[in-house]
Amino acid sequence: MIFKPLLPLLFLALTACGFSPLYSDSDNQFVLTESAAVKIDPIPDYYGYVMMQVLENKLNPQKQAQPTRYVLAVHLNDIIYTDQIRQENNFSDRKKITISATYRLSRLKDSHTLIQSATSASGSYNIVSSPYATLTDQEKNHSELLQIIADNIDLHILT
Repeated sequence: MIFKPLLPLLFLALTACGFSPLYSDSDNQFVLTESAAVKIDPIPDYYGYVMMQVLENKLNPQKQAQPTRYVLAVHLNDIIYTDQIRQENNFSDRKKITISATYRLSRLKDSHTLIQSATSASGSYNIVSSPYATLTDQEKNHSELLQIIADNIDLHILT
């Protein structure tokens, strides 16, 4: 192994060139401060309220009080239900849910649009003989899909 003695020199060279680990906390405070300055416009309906709460927790997890510099407008499009699997008696065994959202991030001072995009998530749930179990599975699926959409929006805004 010729390279073993050269290993310490390699680490010195990496630190000298400004290399920093990908998951370091050096710029974390800047990102948290900037994301805390995002105000989320109200999103109508129950699922809009849930989406707004998830986004607020993602963008400002430490609940920092920052002056608003950006406005995030999110519009949840229609939730689409489709039959995924059919039995011989034409009753659906599963339903597929697709939730899509469009969003726009703009600067507050001049209303300049910084990001405008769309995202969607799909999932499915079982339809069983118990209506309560079906409803519970449906609601669980909704909240998971809203979480995925919020993750996508958060990732797009912060990168």
